[in-house]
Amino acid sequence: MEYITDTKGPARFPGISTLGFIAGFDEQMALGIITSKGIEPLKDALLNEKESNIREAAAWTLGRIGKHSGQHARSMAEKDILSILLEVSSYNFFFLIQLDHNNRR
Repeated sequence: MEYITDTKGPARFPGISTLGFIAGFDEQMALGIITSKGIEPLKDALLNEKESNIREAAAWTLGRIGKHSGQHARSMAEKDILSILLEVSSYNFFFLIQLDHNNRR
């Protein structure tokens, strides 16, 4: 957790991706990420990173953490992750529509 908390930008990507693979492997490992306060730096990456691949990796990792049980999902809800994911995905959707509209002119 320290690595993805202390780093910013492209250097953060491998750490975020690694957590996603760990979280997806086992329910207990995902719970370990939650108890080690791993959701906050992932939330920060989702909200503040400029590069889309880092934000996408954070969203993917958060999904891998929350998929195991109601307890895992509750931990995500307590950090307001779902509304942030919806906000980010809505922004990206409207951005893509605008790009498509501009390309048709």
